[in-house]
Amino acid sequence: QIASVQSLTFKSNSSGQTLSISEVMNGSIIRQGPSGDYTDTLPSAANLVAAVPNAAQGMFFDFNFYNATGAVATLQGGSGFIKLDNNAASFDLAATKFRAFRLFFANVSGGSEAVYMVPLSTAMDPLT
Repeated sequence: QIASVQSLTFKSNSSGQTLSISEVMNGSIIRQGPSGDYTDTLPSAANLVAAVPNAAQGMFFDFNFYNATGAVATLQGGSGFIKLDNNAASFDLAATKFRAFRLFFANVSGGSEAVYMVPLSTAMDPLT
């Protein structure tokens, strides 16, 4: 049984960037390009909630990030993204490592949107 269909998005610019809503919702990003440490930022919780028709507290989707560079990637949640301890969501990912995340709508009320960014895996090497 197929649970969902995801697309791969390849990103290859040379510095950190803000990921688009469609890139995040498509499910998987393979990040290439930077030669030094960099930070990629997810869209804000408000923008992500607004992009989901009939968004409701408790909805979630999974998002995968593969750091295919030789540098450290920091994957930062946009405004309103939090970890389970309610601190701002930010995760470092070593060179050539992959990590899966669940993005869980904690609050969908206008002006108070919040999304939990929950790691579903430890950082791993997808090529071994």
